[in-house]
Amino acid sequence: MNTTGLKTGFPTLDAWTDLSSGIFTFQCTDAEWMGLLVDQMLVRNYVEGKKTLLLHFLDYHERYWALDFDFIIKTAKNAGVPLRPFMQNTYVQRAFSRDTVENPEFWRRTLDFSHNVGLVILDSVGELYTPDKSKGPNSKPLSYPLGKFRQICQQNDNCHAVALDYSDWSAYPFLGECSSAIIRFEVDLGVTAQILKHPCKKQENFELQIVPQERLNKWLA
Repeated sequence: MNTTGLKTGFPTLDAWTDLSSGIFTFQCTDAEWMGLLVDQMLVRNYVEGKKTLLLHFLDYHERYWALDFDFIIKTAKNAGVPLRPFMQNTYVQRAFSRDTVENPEFWRRTLDFSHNVGLVILDSVGELYTPDKSKGPNSKPLSYPLGKFRQICQQNDNCHAVALDYSDWSAYPFLGECSSAIIRFEVDLGVTAQILKHPCKKQENFELQIVPQERLNKWLA
């Protein structure tokens, strides 16, 4: 049973995220599935007195992303999570440009705030670095914001970090190296997980048992 690891809300998946800390990279081209995972993880990993931090970095004009508060609150109630302290300790940091996530002052403020964090989720700085994005003369590589993301995890004891990758190619080399585990999801009529990296288990593919919900009707038809 996963008691100290990253909790996703899916028991079969939790068996592969049972690590006390570290970075998990989740890859999937289906944004709806990733959104469901985020909503579940925000609730399932709540620890009294600990902050949960969602870093939401993307091009606003290409993919609008919003929290499903109704689903999150419903999930929290079903899980017996106290709503007021949960909401008070869940923070969203948004940035919609590459200039912002490459600004040292932006990261200084973010790192100063990011103490006593139990869970940090990055969604998804990689979209600002796709091949068609122009680079300025002083642009920093993707490893710069990813390194700052890793620093948040490292400066907090027993902190889980999750990087969401929507690309259909292999993980960025720096992210792949610093990730404790990499899992790719394929969504069709169900959800299949493929373990690409794990510190103590062999690679494996398996299907997730999805409990029917309104958001998942298209997968269960």
